[in-house]
Amino acid sequence: MLEYHNDSIIYCVVFRLYRIDRIDRLGSSNQYVIFDYKSSENVRPPRAAHQKKDEWVDLQLPLYRHLVKHLGLEGDIMLGYIVLPKDTREVKNLMADWTNEELKEADAKAIEVAAKILDEQFWPPADVNPMFFQEFAAICQDNVFDREVIA
Repeated sequence: MLEYHNDSIIYCVVFRLYRIDRIDRLGSSNQYVIFDYKSSENVRPPRAAHQKKDEWVDLQLPLYRHLVKHLGLEGDIMLGYIVLPKDTREVKNLMADWTNEELKEADAKAIEVAAKILDEQFWPPADVNPMFFQEFAAICQDNVFDREVIA
């Protein structure tokens, strides 16, 4: 396995995958809130959306903390959603309540995932022999690259 500098992995993953929707500065303080817009009627709070039991399954909001460092924002960083349902009277924010320790666990998971991707370790493996039905081959365009080219 290759060894990587943790900040480099996080920086690479964040800049390649994410774009922040909104950053609010609280007054003239060094406190910022990073928001992700959610346009849905049924938005789960950040903890429920990012963790199943105590395992991280989505790292979007935690990784935003690293992106803003490279934008020059320093200070207390809070994370949350702005929910934008059809009924504009129902617009609200849902703030994340993760501890610093939990966010460090998210960082560790991000480093683990990124290192495995860079090492080309993918699990579970893709099913290389998916179920095949000859009667659906035409509409599924199976063997499309085996066809004769007609000029």
